[in-house]
Amino acid sequence: MENQEKEDTLRLIEENYKAANNSFVYLLHERDLYDTDAFARLLDCINSLDEGEETILEQLNAILRETLKHIIYHFDPDDSSRITNLPEDYWAYLTDLEDAVGKYARMCSRKREKDSKNVQLG
Repeated sequence: MENQEKEDTLRLIEENYKAANNSFVYLLHERDLYDTDAFARLLDCINSLDEGEETILEQLNAILRETLKHIIYHFDPDDSSRITNLPEDYWAYLTDLEDAVGKYARMCSRKREKDSKNVQLG
């Protein structure tokens, strides 16, 4: 991944983590809007990552948790928030997000194992 592309990818992930700048999480949290285009951009960014970093994994896990919480709130009869434009197959979107974050977590795990072996050898 080229430097500018990586910077853009990491910026979009951070914006979602912070629920900023009309990101998917911002729209979900602040506007109760499930924007499938913003979701697709986020998913594409996660899937384009080619190097595991623990800080990014923490951000991705937080994004996944926030997304799940908002969908749970949507179905809670005691909660007033209702998501506009929630896809009927929302579970498929969640599965895609969970799979992408899981793939990245495995990438981080492999990097930790490799780093650990390098320390032991060094």
